[in-house]
Amino acid sequence: MSNSNLITLSNPLKLSVITLSVALLSACGSGSSGGSSNSNKEVSVNSPVTGDSTTELVEKTDQVELTEKDGTQVITDVITTPVVTEKQDTTQVVNPANPTNADVVELASSDLAVYNRLNTRRTSCGFGSLGADEELKKAADNHANYLRYASKNSSNSFEGHNETDKANPFYTGLGVAERVQTGDIKNQAQAVNYDYRALTENLSFLRYNQAYYDATNDTDIALSSIKGLLAAPYHMATLLSPNYTEVGISYVRGRFKAPIQSSDSTFGSVLEIVMGTPRGTSLSKVDGVVSYPCDGIEDTQFELRHESPNPFKGTSRNLATNPIGQPIYIYANDDIKVTNAVMKDAANQSVKLLQLNSTNDPNDRLQANQVILMPDVALKPAQMYTVTYNVSVNGGVAQLKKLTFKTKAK
Repeated sequence: MSNSNLITLSNPLKLSVITLSVALLSACGSGSSGGSSNSNKEVSVNSPVTGDSTTELVEKTDQVELTEKDGTQVITDVITTPVVTEKQDTTQVVNPANPTNADVVELASSDLAVYNRLNTRRTSCGFGSLGADEELKKAADNHANYLRYASKNSSNSFEGHNETDKANPFYTGLGVAERVQTGDIKNQAQAVNYDYRALTENLSFLRYNQAYYDATNDTDIALSSIKGLLAAPYHMATLLSPNYTEVGISYVRGRFKAPIQSSDSTFGSVLEIVMGTPRGTSLSKVDGVVSYPCDGIEDTQFELRHESPNPFKGTSRNLATNPIGQPIYIYANDDIKVTNAVMKDAANQSVKLLQLNSTNDPNDRLQANQVILMPDVALKPAQMYTVTYNVSVNGGVAQLKKLTFKTKAK
């Protein structure tokens, strides 16, 4: 008997969501893993930062829901909706690297830790590497600092992916598509010139108190953010997408007023990740069927208590009180079908899995080459889990896949 259940609803709507990037890009091609035009760039460390068919599609941030985590010092973990834009190339000729990009991209230690974590996970699991890109780094810095400035100096709602305050000294444009192609920038923002074929933005916001701020360094906070994003089903799918080959990362933190202000929560941090593929670059392919986590991955998140958009949209499930465990993302170049999925813990006890695929995705963003298995309960910290499943590609003979991964310590 399979332990992988399709998610069903009592109403005619299908369940859950997938990032806009996956839906849009998969519709334009199968997508895949590949090297970056900048993948051989040297990455160095400086002082930590504190502080589509010719259409462009940008999604506004969902309503931010702030939830308190029992027994932890981190009060909120807000993961906002991934945003994507795409430009359709008029040629399939691969262009040389953008000559405006520097040979050396300097990253703060916290940014470098996130870059290495994301790149290691992508390459280890077969999704392809990301090159560090100077222009995308500027765009990420601008928006992260815009959000930090806004959160510090106003009590307005957290803007997430949008920029509406032109008086903000880091303002560069409403959406990510505008912010990667800016002109002369005044005040404190940097001019950005990234000519893209595909573009996506992922964002995580953490809120915490004085004790946590004093006891935790920037690198640990930044890594906590990327672990959270890689446990959020649709952010995970975007961050692992082989359709992107370059990345800019920016982590900032400080005293914040917004989105909430309370006596025990005065600090916050933003992790901004902008990924792109240069215009003129062909989309590459993965080798066979790949997954995340893949076999041997350690230090994954063990629970997900918030994602925007909510993977249980349309149901009564509240992730804050009824979390899921680290999802398993399965991807191939062609249509896949996953059956007989089973997860077992270190004591050989079964963990119920919910399967999300293109047939039950309510927003029609998952494509037929993507499947997400979601543990129905939070997993245990610092424990090994084994997942087996059968997968067939384009209706072919099913292959048995097996992977073991380990969750992080609490």
